Amino acid sequence: MKRIEWGDWLAIGVPEIDAQHRALVDRLNDVDRAVAEHHPETEVTKTLDFLADYAKHHFTTEEEFMAREQYPGIAGQRAAHREFLALLEDLERDFREEGSTRPLAEALETLLVTWLTNHIQGMDREFGRFLDKG
Repeated sequence: MKRIEWGDWLAIGVPEIDAQHRALVDRLNDVDRAVAEHHPETEVTKTLDFLADYAKHHFTTEEEFMAREQYPGIAGQRAAHREFLALLEDLERDFREEGSTRPLAEALETLLVTWLTNHIQGMDREFGRFLDKG
């Protein structure tokens, strides 16, 4: 799978959120590496659990920031965050049921490359522009 490298192309201009996005990308890369290298099930499960916990922490921080700034797009953000967490739960369940499989690796790539980068470059960047105008 293609690893994602952090760069300015993912920055939204809010230092705290950018730092958390970078950490979230790192956690996703950790999960991908563990699956691709067929690490023991306990290690992959631990990495997936850490990713889910970190994502929840990040989304809470991001949503609190948006609420504080009275961002009008917060409802859409909350829905997108719930979608991401549901996808993660599905991946965790699939891994526990089937182990490290090619479909799981492909699902991780979809989550990493497609969902997360599109979300950051789309919805989160809109929030960064909203703050710039404020």
